[in-house]
Amino acid sequence: MAIHSFSLTDFPKNVQKLINEGKDTGFIIMDDILGVYRYPEKNVEELDRLFDYLLQHKIDVFENVSTREEQEASKSTEEIERELENMVALNRGESLDPIKMYLKEIGMHKLLTFNEEIELAKRYEKGSDDAREKLIVSNLRLVVSVAKKHIGRGLSFLDL
Repeated sequence: MAIHSFSLTDFPKNVQKLINEGKDTGFIIMDDILGVYRYPEKNVEELDRLFDYLLQHKIDVFENVSTREEQEASKSTEEIERELENMVALNRGESLDPIKMYLKEIGMHKLLTFNEEIELAKRYEKGSDDAREKLIVSNLRLVVSVAKKHIGRGLSFLDL
């Protein structure tokens, strides 16, 4: 997945405000994005650009956030230690958001051309597990693309 470089000024003012809040906190809530894009199915390309920008700037997107008081009250020593380990990992530049890691991994695989897909399908029919794996991995990008187009229709991105 070729990630394009976008500038903050490429986005409308209300999206810039949301991005700046995300830069301050390190994350954006999906409901906030859907508050700006009330009809996401009509803004698929802009949402793709936004998610690319957020990925480039290491801004996480979460489904929801519980209040800090609820989180602090229920933390055990083990959870606090795990949280500290996560903070250290983040400082090293590692992402801990499983969605972001999954999308990044998918983005490393190129889409297949028509001829490549036919070639791999023929090899798969002959029993090649490598061809099967390549077909699956290469087409996951298409699945994510279709899922993005259905955001905001009653299902979360994870459910899609």
